[in-house]
Amino acid sequence: MATKDLIMASTKRKSDASTSASAKKARPALDAAADSVRSILTDPTDFPVPQSEDAVRRLFLTLAQYARSLEEQVEASKPKERSTQELNAAAVKLRAAARSGIRKQMTWKPSCKTGTAKWAYDGVCADPAVFGAFLGLDGPPTFKTKKIPRDEFVNLIGDLSVAIRYDTLRVTSNDVNIRWNATDGTFKCSGSYGKNGGKASSISTNDHPRSMSEPQTAAAPAAPATGQQEQSTLKKFLGIAQQLFFMWAITNLATKFFTKPSTKQPPVSTKSGDPNAAPVDPWLLPPAQAIPAWDLGQKLDMHVHLSTSPHGQVFNTPIWQKQQDKDLPKFIWTNLTFGDFNVAHKADFDIKFPKSVLNNGSLWMDVFLTKDGGSPDPHNAAFSSENTHHVRKLLTPYLPRLKVRKEHKLLGSAEGPETGEEPEENITLALVSDGAKIPYGTLAPAISEFVHLLPDKRDETGTQGFYMPIVFSNEFWHLREHYVELNSTTPILPIQIVFQPMSYLKFQMFAAMTSGFKEAAKQQGGSAGAELDELKRMLIETNPWFLALTAVVSLLHVLFEMLAFKSDVSHWRQKKEMVGVSIIILLYLIDNNENTSWMILFGSGTGVLIEAWKVAKAVDISIIPAPAGSLIPYKLVIKDKHVLSEDEKKTQEYDKLAFRYVSYVAIPLLAAYTGYSLLYNTHRGWYSFVISTLTSFVYMFGFAQLVPQLIINYKLKRWIYRVDPKRINEYGQVMAENVAAIDGETKKNK
Repeated sequence: MATKDLIMASTKRKSDASTSASAKKARPALDAAADSVRSILTDPTDFPVPQSEDAVRRLFLTLAQYARSLEEQVEASKPKERSTQELNAAAVKLRAAARSGIRKQMTWKPSCKTGTAKWAYDGVCADPAVFGAFLGLDGPPTFKTKKIPRDEFVNLIGDLSVAIRYDTLRVTSNDVNIRWNATDGTFKCSGSYGKNGGKASSISTNDHPRSMSEPQTAAAPAAPATGQQEQSTLKKFLGIAQQLFFMWAITNLATKFFTKPSTKQPPVSTKSGDPNAAPVDPWLLPPAQAIPAWDLGQKLDMHVHLSTSPHGQVFNTPIWQKQQDKDLPKFIWTNLTFGDFNVAHKADFDIKFPKSVLNNGSLWMDVFLTKDGGSPDPHNAAFSSENTHHVRKLLTPYLPRLKVRKEHKLLGSAEGPETGEEPEENITLALVSDGAKIPYGTLAPAISEFVHLLPDKRDETGTQGFYMPIVFSNEFWHLREHYVELNSTTPILPIQIVFQPMSYLKFQMFAAMTSGFKEAAKQQGGSAGAELDELKRMLIETNPWFLALTAVVSLLHVLFEMLAFKSDVSHWRQKKEMVGVSIIILLYLIDNNENTSWMILFGSGTGVLIEAWKVAKAVDISIIPAPAGSLIPYKLVIKDKHVLSEDEKKTQEYDKLAFRYVSYVAIPLLAAYTGYSLLYNTHRGWYSFVISTLTSFVYMFGFAQLVPQLIINYKLKRWIYRVDPKRINEYGQVMAENVAAIDGETKKNK
């Protein structure tokens, strides 16, 4: 084959080589050399060889140039040597990313109550020298695994404490495990955390990272904790008060979190104890205040990714996890303006859940807020940690299953209709857009967990920090019935993600109320869930004016019911005889229902107890042996507590007469309603049928029980207030046979 057949011109393709004029001229020759190499490797024993010596020389020259270009590309791909300042700057960014990632994993778990929980941070650092500076080494690491003492690691990274309600989470493991893979530049830091992460004075709380070669400043002794204990006790008391008075939950929460009086903080002790000594470095303390790190009017992009990554490593996931999350949605909302309250977006998806999520795995929503044009991907050239804010939201919380009450017709096989609303798969992402100045030092835990400070950045005094824009996932309006159980029967579900701006005051209210409701549900168990959901439902579905009227009427109802109970008990305690009173025993049973309000249960239960006490007040109930020959060995005997007088016997007679009249109407009505309920209504069983039928009948025809008392009162009053023939009417007249007697009366005998 001729030389021109072997070294053929190939089609130009995109290359990473230089775009200079000389490189463009050499590119066709290099492409031809690459084609020649492929031809030789394809058929090593019978590849075409040029016939002329000049052609062979040109071939060797082309192959040599191709080899040199490959060497240059390899050399160019190596990381450039950085100066000490550049290494330290890159190490600071890597530490900030690691500190943020570790803090996000340090969330409250049940094991933290008495023990610890695990954390593991996975990162990527392509330059070994930067990773060496990250660990405070003099050069690239020479190890694959290493253990670093906890205090040393915290001094390197910065403050790793996370504030939770009434406590603080800290790193508890004595050593932090470090793994380094020089091949792909990946590393992993792991350890454990809990409530008691060693002595606070031995761990630097300075957010400003420091290398191992820098001198360490001893932390000041901790201030007296008496005030904190008193404040914690006050919060617990307020929490109990909120549980007892659900109708004032919103007011109590608002008072607790928004009108909290500012208290003067005790001065921080110095090392020597001398009040005239120099104050402690403010960098060792949390900032007292914080202002937005980004300016109002800044253009933003919001990147939303749904993933199964437990650590939020959306862009550094292994291949198997990328394959698992390939069907999960990811999108970007662009051209957002920080501080603009007139923008709103919606995104609707049909999510195909991975098998791991259907098998009790977790699904997360990772939200990246970047400045306009920035990228949340650390491998992208447009990435900047100061211009990127990352928050996470768990979309698949673990909840107890609701009890399903199956009902059916007792005389048929048809089941009743399923009750409940269709679930609302709605997720609201709110961006706090008013740029408020936050008193960071006195924030409640329910609010501070959403406020992320910019590490290593404060004002010249060191007391004012800078916080990233607050992204709040508002789930206050989510009811228990809105959550859908995930299993093999629900592989695909619709979801709507909504973006809307929110003021800082509104964010405080929703964050505080959400946290307060969750705490109440945890402390009271499952019974509180229905109460809280009903309260939310009233706020959602009811007109505010009507809601206020309902609250007032409910309070008055409770007040008057208690007064009626008091009056009833006082009357019966002092009553010695039963003239004119009809004893009616009312059996009112309530079928157990977890959705029944405690206010209704309390009133009904108190009424039943009073009725039982009134029966015991009127009669004696005893059990005596049955006569010989009876099937049952004992029998129930009910006797009046005292011998009836003539008036009481008349009352009893009229009582029986009145009930006979009422039964002529009530019994047919009860029979008709029983038949209707048996044929057309659904019930869980015969017991439920009997209870619900009697209760419904009492609700509809309860007025009938008042008729006997009216008849008795009418009969007795006819005798008590009979006509007096000697009485002078309004015209001064009396009956004729009594005129003489009236005329003979004097003032003395009158």
